[in-house]
Amino acid sequence: MKDRIGTEICGRSNLDATEARISAKVTRNSHTEKTEPEASVFLPFGIRCTSWFESARSTGKLFLILLAVILAAGCSGDDASEPESGLEGLPFGLDAIEAPSLDELVPGRLGPRPEGSIKTVVEHYLQQYQPEGKLPQLFETTRLYDRNGVLLAEFFEEGRRTWVTLDQISPALIAATVATEDASFFTNRGVDSRRIVGAALQNVQTQSIASGASTITMQLARNLFLGPEERFEQTLDRKLHEIGLAHDLTILFNKEELLEIYLNLVNYGHLAYGPEAAAQVYFGKSAIDLTWAEATILAGVPQQPASFDLFRSFDAAKRRQRVVLDLLVRHETLQPEEADAIFEEEILLIGSSQKQDFLAPHFVLYVEKALERRMAEALGIELGRWKMRRSGMHIITTLDMPMQTLAEDRLIRRGLSNV
Repeated sequence: MKDRIGTEICGRSNLDATEARISAKVTRNSHTEKTEPEASVFLPFGIRCTSWFESARSTGKLFLILLAVILAAGCSGDDASEPESGLEGLPFGLDAIEAPSLDELVPGRLGPRPEGSIKTVVEHYLQQYQPEGKLPQLFETTRLYDRNGVLLAEFFEEGRRTWVTLDQISPALIAATVATEDASFFTNRGVDSRRIVGAALQNVQTQSIASGASTITMQLARNLFLGPEERFEQTLDRKLHEIGLAHDLTILFNKEELLEIYLNLVNYGHLAYGPEAAAQVYFGKSAIDLTWAEATILAGVPQQPASFDLFRSFDAAKRRQRVVLDLLVRHETLQPEEADAIFEEEILLIGSSQKQDFLAPHFVLYVEKALERRMAEALGIELGRWKMRRSGMHIITTLDMPMQTLAEDRLIRRGLSNV
């Protein structure tokens, strides 16, 4: 009885709140009848309805179903960290609701884990759930070398990426990312129930998309399994799907694996994806060598890469760094005086996002075409679908660059002497 009463209170309170916000759509005067356009209604988690009837019906359904999914997943993480919303407990006695199973609400999700390395699994998922486009789907930076290890060319298409494992990433960047994006990451089961409820209440109260409360695992599920258009849909079905996928990822992968995938997929701006590419682009160093100052300013970029552009909007990036440092203090990773000292530390941007010219360009392009032709034959796909520039290969060629330079100089001198 208590559970049913708590549920009914929740549904009625949300319906009443929605009805209270309904304003008259028709105004009349003595001469004409004027119909005003319907305003959009914001539901929790950034879901928008344009129909008042639809919003009234969906609000109660959203709270009951979505909170049931959260509770069924057993993913509170409440003891591990204080919620971003500042809530001390769930409203309306929702802690006591006995929810249906997650499989009953969001059936037919991921299934068994694919075989292979982490990178192989990511490529499998991307090809299965986002099948359109060039191969490999998980694009990485490709490098060509001469026979002595001299770099001839560095290729990238959609962006730069060099996949690295967690032990190749600065612990400062890992700590800053977790504190900023999902403080309960290591204890939740893909969804942070308190953050989601807090975001729901905040969005309903403000009638705006003030918060989405996506955890690291939910963000990862969105990027791996949803296409670009579906990824930004503000619908209940999309949010439920995302929660179910996040729960499955938590079952199939351990936390270190999830964090490795997440960090390597993150966009840090200037076509830099993942910590290694970002560290090279901005600081001219490897991800493992990032200082606390560099790591904390970099950890704030993924929220809005264009707004927190280190090269073009450094002041905005510094303000975002302050937020990151405050979160690290809040979650007791840093002391306040340590955070202040890191914020005052000078940051030198010595990297570059500019493409470098090729050495021996005609030879490099010949290698590219020959390799793409052979890979198309080996994979049994049409020529041009597999692209060397996104493969992440490190290719050692037969070219001797010093000998090539000497031969070119001789030909140039001989040509000039014949003029």
